[in-house]
Amino acid sequence: MAEQEIIPASAPMGRTALPLAGASARFGDFARLMRQPAVARAMPAIGLLGVAGLAGAVWLALQSPAQTPLYAGLADGDKAAVAEALQSSGIGYTLDSGSGALSVDADRLHEARMMLAGQGLPKAQPSGDSMLAALPMGASRAIEGETLRAAREANLARTIEAIDAVKTARVHLALAEPSVFVREEKPAAASILLTLHQGRSLGEAQVRARG
Repeated sequence: MAEQEIIPASAPMGRTALPLAGASARFGDFARLMRQPAVARAMPAIGLLGVAGLAGAVWLALQSPAQTPLYAGLADGDKAAVAEALQSSGIGYTLDSGSGALSVDADRLHEARMMLAGQGLPKAQPSGDSMLAALPMGASRAIEGETLRAAREANLARTIEAIDAVKTARVHLALAEPSVFVREEKPAAASILLTLHQGRSLGEAQVRARG
């Protein structure tokens, strides 16, 4: 039997060349567009806007709310209870590993204090001296001011709790910002929440004695 040579059929010409030709045409159109004078002049501005947008997106992603001290010098049990209450209320907080001070988002400071006071937290109020001692070195003036105010509140609460009928006291001070204009100065105000011992009451003389 004579041997029969099998010759593979060749692929029809042009089947793979057409897609490559189309891609080459599109690239050529893009290259011609980029060579346009108006587009060439706008490219540096477009690149600068892109870099600025990327930097802004990174900055927003890394930006965190400013924190301000809530309490310093708390016992470990109170720290855990306060942190749990803040987390359940959706209030962001940080715990300084060095001083043990609790800080919260600055715009939610008063909300956090009112919420904690409603839950009777912290159980043991820190003294003003312990707050000032826990103030970290190099703290900003805003943090120093908030810590000083909190220390005054704690010392006033301790003074009020020295009254026999008072079980616990919470003091919140509203201090006006200093102004160079005398007429714009506003007097300081205080909000005081007292828990009295069962069956006890405060007399007018006792209130005036601590006023």
